[in-house]
Amino acid sequence: PEQPKQDYKKHHFHQRPLRCYCPTALIQIDGVKSHLFELMQLDSNIATVVGENDVFYNPVLAAQVADELLKIQDVSASFVVSRHPDEKVGISARSDGSINVQLIMEKIGGGGSLSNAAVQMESDDIQEVKKVLQQAVLQITDNKEKE
Repeated sequence: PEQPKQDYKKHHFHQRPLRCYCPTALIQIDGVKSHLFELMQLDSNIATVVGENDVFYNPVLAAQVADELLKIQDVSASFVVSRHPDEKVGISARSDGSINVQLIMEKIGGGGSLSNAAVQMESDDIQEVKKVLQQAVLQITDNKEKE
């Protein structure tokens, strides 16, 4: 039987170990990771990825992308902001140890360790979460520079 047509912009990525479900096709996880890498913005030594507001990403996959971003030359910290299947917005944060991502995530309600931290937030707007993250990064990195 033919499946009903769905909005092509709304992709639901479920937590399956090897594949993600998309209404139009099955996409390999590597394809989703590549898509997230295409969204990367590099500001000084910080890499940030912000997924689309209407796309749900597997949180484990977002954490893996944050890990892999640290492999880029001169990247000291990485943040992946993405909407999860539970509709919360998550931020996976990683660091090489020179930037304390735990302090940044604690500033916005999360936690973790010096080099590995995260937060989940209720929000309808992923771009607003990005702004909150940017403010926290500035506050923590500015304080570090003053020390």
